[in-house]
Amino acid sequence: MTDGFSGIRVVVVAHGPPLRGGIATVAMDLVEDPELNACFEMVFLNTSQNEDQRGKFSLANIRRLLSDSWATFRLARRGAVVHTHSVQEPWPVAWRQVGIALAARARGASVVLHNHAAAPYMQPPGAYDPGRPNRWAFRVLDRLVAANIVLSSNGVPNMGRWFVRAELPVVGNSVVVSDVVPSSAVHDPPVVLFIGELLERKGLRTLLDALDLIDAGVDPPDYELRIVGNDQLGLDPAKDEMVREVAARGRSASMTGVVPRSEVYRHFSEADLYVLPTDYEGQPFALIEALAAGVPIVATAIPSIEGMIDDGIHGRLVQRNDTEGFATAIRELLEDPEQRRQVSAANRRRAEDRFDRHVFRDHVARLYRRHGRLRRGGRFGAGAPGRQRRRTPCRARPGPAALPSGFMDAFDAAGESPSWSATLRADLAANAGNTKGRFLVVSFRVAQRVRGRGRPPLWAAPLLVVYRVLIDWLMGVDLPPTVVAGPGLQIWHGTGLVVHANTTIGSDVILRHGTTIGARENHVGAPAPTLGDRVDVGAGALVLGPVTVGDDARIGAGSVVVRDVPAGVTVVGNPARILG
Repeated sequence: MTDGFSGIRVVVVAHGPPLRGGIATVAMDLVEDPELNACFEMVFLNTSQNEDQRGKFSLANIRRLLSDSWATFRLARRGAVVHTHSVQEPWPVAWRQVGIALAARARGASVVLHNHAAAPYMQPPGAYDPGRPNRWAFRVLDRLVAANIVLSSNGVPNMGRWFVRAELPVVGNSVVVSDVVPSSAVHDPPVVLFIGELLERKGLRTLLDALDLIDAGVDPPDYELRIVGNDQLGLDPAKDEMVREVAARGRSASMTGVVPRSEVYRHFSEADLYVLPTDYEGQPFALIEALAAGVPIVATAIPSIEGMIDDGIHGRLVQRNDTEGFATAIRELLEDPEQRRQVSAANRRRAEDRFDRHVFRDHVARLYRRHGRLRRGGRFGAGAPGRQRRRTPCRARPGPAALPSGFMDAFDAAGESPSWSATLRADLAANAGNTKGRFLVVSFRVAQRVRGRGRPPLWAAPLLVVYRVLIDWLMGVDLPPTVVAGPGLQIWHGTGLVVHANTTIGSDVILRHGTTIGARENHVGAPAPTLGDRVDVGAGALVLGPVTVGDDARIGAGSVVVRDVPAGVTVVGNPARILG
């Protein structure tokens, strides 16, 4: 079959419906996203999963590995991106990813892994040790894949022990924040909400104990408890035990059973507190949904959750199994509606800044463009399951992390001069009268063009060495060609300018001498700042870590920015604060 589409093919490999859970949710977020389908040829390979044999070395799993690898080989194309999702442990799961990666590479496709495990985000930095067979698989994958996506920066130092060549971009899970009706967080009586599996490891017993302590105290506050989750008996002995315990404590009426997603969002919109006393998590979707709904959160202070919310700003973080601590935190928030209102506003902002769908989409689209290649006048493979085709022109979303479509097309079509020339003309116009700035931006754009995406071709190495010696060593400007920068980039004076390789810069941005835009961690794939459009960075400023600087913001000379900067404001000082 043919049509006019000539974009990058992306094969998403994951288990999807009828299965549920984080991997299936993320996979469907990708293949059903209308803007990704407007930019890429999205193809979905829905893999099987045998719960009885999950993670085991068995004949059934060997057959599954061969079947999934062959299906990947059939769907991949030269220049495509195979985006494969798994927990990457235990070792049979990791070696299945090796098979899929080998099949993709055999067809000339690039491979992007997506790590959905919990362990890398729960362990202290450098402490994650998945076992020898798993490590061997990781070493092989490190040589096969272009990138391994991790859910939060907590996972970078742990996965970075085994992935020393592959990029480790941080791409969090997401929801469409505008689809979530915000809660006022001030209801009468206030609603305490728990959403999740009804299991002890999710902390449900800790929640029940904490509420019992509150009820037994002096003048206990009034509240309504809602427990949303599958309470059907006979499916899991551990779940059956917890359901019976809820009933034994006189809280049967609190259980709603399984509800559709629309009802989950309704419960969030009516909630005043979301409580998650869990023992072990990767990046829970329910917590992201609570942020999107503006519901104050009381959760366990485990590394994966500490990377998502700040204690005292988005709610309270309590040590694991600290029943009294949970009781105190819940009671204090129940008795202070004004504090709940303030936390609610902060939570909605956090969801919009970090976990909205456009943030997720922009990150993965940038990876697809970096590691995939356009196909000219190609054909779709017949019978590709889940195939979706582009019908409208690719559009870049406006905002701090998005770049104009003309600029991104220059990277999509590495051989099309008009788009690249338009970007260069915008740079030259922005640096009118600034000879040194013009030389720097022209050199930067040429280096980007030569390098291309992924690993640079062998013939490009001498030219990139010349760029490094001339611009970095002699002129004192560290501006790697991997930096993503929109048109109209201005560089004034330049000497002492340092920009991290993973930085994203919008259009019409001004950078000055002595400025550092860098990461807080010293490893490949460390999260770096995102500057929006028309940002003006003063001389000697430092912008550090995975912060987002909004459109039209101004950063004063010598300021140190370590938190997100809203659009249109001026920040000064160390640490930077909003002026006025």
